[in-house]
Amino acid sequence: MIVTDSTSGTLAAFGATRTIPIVMATTGGDPVALGLASSIARPGGNVTGMRYRSFELSGRRLQLLRDAVPTTARVTVLVNPTSAIGPPGQRATEDAAKLLGIAITSLSVSNPSELGALKPAVLKGSDGLTIVNDAMFWNNRATILALRHIFPGRSTGQRDVLVLVDSVDLSRDDPIGATSAGVTA
Repeated sequence: MIVTDSTSGTLAAFGATRTIPIVMATTGGDPVALGLASSIARPGGNVTGMRYRSFELSGRRLQLLRDAVPTTARVTVLVNPTSAIGPPGQRATEDAAKLLGIAITSLSVSNPSELGALKPAVLKGSDGLTIVNDAMFWNNRATILALRHIFPGRSTGQRDVLVLVDSVDLSRDDPIGATSAGVTA
């Protein structure tokens, strides 16, 4: 049996075998759309497990950001375009933003080096940052949490706000001390 903890891990295992059972501990994409299962109710084949419905949270993440900062008009979405769930997650975020009247700027980051090299200019004019779930981003979450420091200063005197929405508590491994589904100012 193979147990995976990411969409990329599940896809790699599925690409390597069609006979060894694969259990997805967490997969962010739709297993049917990714070709891992014939249906959610009856997956068939050698893959089963849990699906993290991150796309459905896109609108809620943006709404929470707007609730925390009512003047939110433009948000940058961080996406890994090389990930199987990156482009569909980006589309889900863009669709949710349209419904909320929030303009979206996409920022493609494919590896940890690109993530670590981000400069304040890439977020100029953005009121916030949202992230399309991806194992690469999860593995580099401390770098992402530090991104709040590269937002250009505001002349309004507002304090920075960090809103995290996820299914896990980041505070256990987080040197910054943020709390999942919480707001820090």
